Amino acid sequence: MKGCFYGMAGCGCLTVIMVVALGVVSWKAFDMVKRGSSTDPATIRAATLEIAEINPPAGLEPKIKLELILVKAIVYQSKDGKSLFALVQPNPQVTQLMGIQNQFEGQIPVGFAGQGRDIKVQELSIQKTETREVMIRGQNAKVNFSEAKNSAGKEFRVVDGKFQGKTGPVEFHLHEPLENYDEADVKKFLESIK
Repeated sequence: MKGCFYGMAGCGCLTVIMVVALGVVSWKAFDMVKRGSSTDPATIRAATLEIAEINPPAGLEPKIKLELILVKAIVYQSKDGKSLFALVQPNPQVTQLMGIQNQFEGQIPVGFAGQGRDIKVQELSIQKTETREVMIRGQNAKVNFSEAKNSAGKEFRVVDGKFQGKTGPVEFHLHEPLENYDEADVKKFLESIK
């Protein structure tokens, strides 16, 4: 009987230790996200310039910068929330070490939903995609030009791909409502990235 009692007490102590450890890890993770994020426009622009010399399309304002152990992410968005430009650059040292170079592909901008920073993410259904080569930072980059619709049937255009940034590969995602989209302007914007 005593053995059973000591066993239950030991399990209870182990449970308390696990709950406390989980709380400390969660608090540290939250603190890291808080320290690595910013909504200050000057900070966001500076972080963008660390990736590449980029002037986002007109009408898009700096929204957030998130910098974590694995990844740096930057979002620009229109005031109405319908147009968005996002950049994601995995930390090359960490991703190579862990062997997860392509872990973040296709995760833009879904990963920003629910961050509590007034980022409106359109859930878009891709209808048709054409992949073309565009010169970005002096190299040919494969860029997807897609037709898409949101859940209400409104038409959007989505442009996404990957290019070589100053310190490693960078994924980008741009979406705009069809009525705001000018493909010639988008191509000029992409080719202007230095």
